[in-house]
Amino acid sequence: MADENRLQVLYVASRRGPTDAASAPEMLRTHLNNHIAGNGEAQLEWTVVTNQKGALVLARRKLPRLILVELDAPGGRAAFCATVRQRWPTTKIVVLSALHGRAKGIDCDGFLHLPLDSMEMVALWGAMLNGYQAHLQRRGPIDLNLATRTVSTPKGQYHMTPKQASLLDLL
Repeated sequence: MADENRLQVLYVASRRGPTDAASAPEMLRTHLNNHIAGNGEAQLEWTVVTNQKGALVLARRKLPRLILVELDAPGGRAAFCATVRQRWPTTKIVVLSALHGRAKGIDCDGFLHLPLDSMEMVALWGAMLNGYQAHLQRRGPIDLNLATRTVSTPKGQYHMTPKQASLLDLL
């Protein structure tokens, strides 16, 4: 499967106009590309959206392995992050914010302050993407994809509920 060798990234940009952080998506993309190229891993597929509803629609069509969420206000987009976590528990969520201190009440795997710091990004990518294909498991003739919640056997492919996928992940 060629798609499994691509790292799907979804960037949910803020709705505010151009700011000093306007170059943040491009800087993140460059650093992420460099990190992946240095590891000899997958290719990067990058999508930028400006609203949460559009992000959820795109994620349903093509599941991202990493979602970068830019915050507008304290506590903003907490519900969006919770929805992503519930629907796709294997997707990594990184919050970007110019606000001082870590965003409270937001369920995320990582946090980056704007303006971006190269050293902070390198450390985060190393921690986040080490073994990013861990959602794929194989036991004999059975393949389990926790990201899409599917089980493939010689007799067919089956879809699981989020609860079933979480239980199998524990095993």
